[in-house]
Amino acid sequence: MDVGVDVQELASALQQPHRAGGEILLQVLADGYERRSTMVTTNLAFSEWVQVFGDEKLATALLDRLSHQAHILTPKGSCYRTRGRRQGKTE
Repeated sequence: MDVGVDVQELASALQQPHRAGGEILLQVLADGYERRSTMVTTNLAFSEWVQVFGDEKLATALLDRLSHQAHILTPKGSCYRTRGRRQGKTE
């Protein structure tokens, strides 16, 4: 089974502090490490993960596990969902 995770949704669902969310995510990643695919979406730079999870060692462990043998895609340009708002249109 493949896994998809949205970092901000996980963190916001668990409220402050976010360390518990990071520990859960680390366990999910560890359980499937090199056995299944995992897709993570976020609009945060890796350097901002410390603020989300509140612990530098935890954020480093998460990023290390995620980035090992990873394909990291970074889209360029404007966000499709907000393009209409900038042009004065509603979605």
